[in-house]
Amino acid sequence: LLVNMLNDTRRYNDVKIMNYQTVFDKGEVVQFAGVTFVLPDHTYVIAYRGTDSSILGWKEDFKMTYLEEIPSHKYALAYLNETMPSNEKKKFFSLKNKKVKDVYIVGHSKGGNLAMYASLKAPQFHQQITKVYNFDGPGFLPSFYAKNTENLATILPKTKLYLPHASIIGRLLDHKEEAYVIEGYESGLMQHSAFKWRVHIDGFVNAQALSKQSDEYVAYIDKMLLSKTKEEKRKNAQS
Repeated sequence: LLVNMLNDTRRYNDVKIMNYQTVFDKGEVVQFAGVTFVLPDHTYVIAYRGTDSSILGWKEDFKMTYLEEIPSHKYALAYLNETMPSNEKKKFFSLKNKKVKDVYIVGHSKGGNLAMYASLKAPQFHQQITKVYNFDGPGFLPSFYAKNTENLATILPKTKLYLPHASIIGRLLDHKEEAYVIEGYESGLMQHSAFKWRVHIDGFVNAQALSKQSDEYVAYIDKMLLSKTKEEKRKNAQS
């Protein structure tokens, strides 16, 4: 419905949507989706979806608390490899010979984490990628960064994290990328929705700092979940 509505708008009706993929596998415990937008100036926006409303999606998310890589990560990397302009398949032949302006890798919530992972793990595209945007998505375990220092050095300067001032999800796990705090409506977890963020004609409205409520929620989650042992986290994810 939303896509059909956008097609009737002056701002978005020339945006092409291609290569939508989704994976929902209970056996593998994976909930993944990616889609690519091609703007009129032939800028590519490769976007990853965050967690849906399913229990399966949340079960996969909990694995991020004790695993360096979750099933969605491999799908995100495969999607990037397939969809980058230099690797387009014949089914995208109508776009293949046009000059690409910029390439942005983006995602919200878990999708932001997937955007960072795929970009980091694809050094062959680091020069081609313009920016990587993580919209209030979690980071990674410290051990993941320790094993990917070389790739991190080249992609990190292009990566930005956007956090609403009451952020919870986007402050979980470790982050290395530059963070920008922006104003949001609502409070607590309700502010995680990007529809609750304040925007101006030129972009997001900057906030002075993260809220005290954000600090309190993150401290509670750290106490109840993130500070637990790896085995305790594994049991929580399987329950």
